This record gives sequence, C-alpha cells and structure tokens, in this order.
Amino acid sequence: MTGKKQRYEKNVENWEQKKKVLDVEEGDPNYEKVEKIKHRFKFGEELEPSEVAQNIEILKTYEEIDFFQKEENPTEFNSKKGKRKACKRG
Repeated sequence: MTGKKQRYEKNVENWEQKKKVLDVEEGDPNYEKVEKIKHRFKFGEELEPSEVAQNIEILKTYEEIDFFQKEENPTEFNSKKGKRKACKRG
C-alpha cells in the first residue's frame, strides 16, 4: 500500500469519527450552530482525498475554538487556556 493511500485511509477513518459531532438532532443545544456551518463540509461515500483532508482541517478549527461546547453561560468564552468574560458593549 502506498503512503498516499495509507494517509487517505487514515484520514477517512478520522473523518468518519469526527463527523459525528455534526450529526445533531433538532432540540440539541448545538443544533442551530451546527446547521449554520454544515455547508462548509463535503459529505458522501466517495470523497476525494483533498475533500477529506479539508473537512478535517475545517472541523479542527471549530474544535480549537470550542465551537461545539454546550453553552452554559453565553457571556463567557471557553478556552483551553481558561475562561474569560466577554466584553459588554453599550
């Protein structure tokens, strides 16, 4: 098996696991947020290697900003470095 084929298969496995976060039912706290970003991803049985890699990179960006966290307090931002209060305007 070639290096490219192995990398592709590993990416497909990774994408199959990670895309589950995008499969939310109506009523789920993340439903509206996920519906707003789903169009950025490619779905299907036979994605090109570049599409799979792009999906993973896009999802990684959303994970890094804790996009999929359930919002307990919408005025706080969750971060791996700790919590910080949002600035109030007005």
